[in-house]
Amino acid sequence: MEALTCPVVKGIAARLGVTLVPLPVGEHGLVPEAVREACSDAVYVQPTLHNPLGVTMPERRRQELAHVLNPLGINAVEDTVYAFLRDEVPLAAYAPERTVLVDSLSNRFSPGLTLGFLVASEGLAGRVASALRSGGWTAPGFTLVAATHWFEDGTVFSVRRRKRIDAAHKS
Repeated sequence: MEALTCPVVKGIAARLGVTLVPLPVGEHGLVPEAVREACSDAVYVQPTLHNPLGVTMPERRRQELAHVLNPLGINAVEDTVYAFLRDEVPLAAYAPERTVLVDSLSNRFSPGLTLGFLVASEGLAGRVASALRSGGWTAPGFTLVAATHWFEDGTVFSVRRRKRIDAAHKS
């Protein structure tokens, strides 16, 4: 993971018994060569609007990182909870078989809406589903029904548009 990262991730890793290895971050985000040198099975990365640094990895850096992941068989957990504020191609587009894309409606829509979702390749989906089931993680019924409705009627996309406008005015 990036040397500075969201504290929530550190707590999750501790609960799962995962040893975190801090990796250097440059002006363009996580340094791909550091991922290669870490000899890890997986890397957690926030390529768009990194928390707490606010750095967004340019497309070239995402491609470089994918070129490290693919041949070495390293999986990536791509945290995209702030990516709704920018139009960026996700790392998952460059390393789809190696990336689990994780997102949440909490930041995108409402802090109380504790509903996360992820996209994983067929090769990773079974392992991810098993991990989620073993943790007892499931969405509350109301939250799932409400979120589905808000996606279908365009409410989530309308809120995203307004938040992007607001973020552009404040930057």
